[in-house]
Amino acid sequence: MSTSPPPNTPDYNSESVGPTSSATPAPSAGPTPSAAPTPGGPVVLDRDFAIEQACGDLEFLNELLELFVADASSQMESMQGALSEGDNDVAERNAHSNKVSAANIGALAVQEVAKTLEAMIREGELDRVGPQIATVQTELDRFKEHVEGDG
Repeated sequence: MSTSPPPNTPDYNSESVGPTSSATPAPSAGPTPSAAPTPGGPVVLDRDFAIEQACGDLEFLNELLELFVADASSQMESMQGALSEGDNDVAERNAHSNKVSAANIGALAVQEVAKTLEAMIREGELDRVGPQIATVQTELDRFKEHVEGDG
């Protein structure tokens, strides 16, 4: 059982995990600093949580991270299509899927902005959705850069 904080702790820091990672990480006594948080928000990736989700297998983790990025991008496209067709229920489900997937992998900044987007769609605040979609996309891009080793 892990003693690390829950994945949605805003000040929990991370380290870069990318395709070149191959060493098994040493057990951690607490948060591992690295990826800078979004100003006033959560970090890009809770590395310890993500490694735990992958059962300590960094190769598997890299696969999970790549799948997350691909799926999140697909969900965003589907959501935008649903919104343009006036299907808010489908758009809300896509936003929800992005939020949950981000939480499951430890993508805290994406999780936070996707949560806000989901609530906006649910509450019918469609005039505010456009800028929030851009915010989610920015965080997805930051996440992708981070896991590729550029963040």
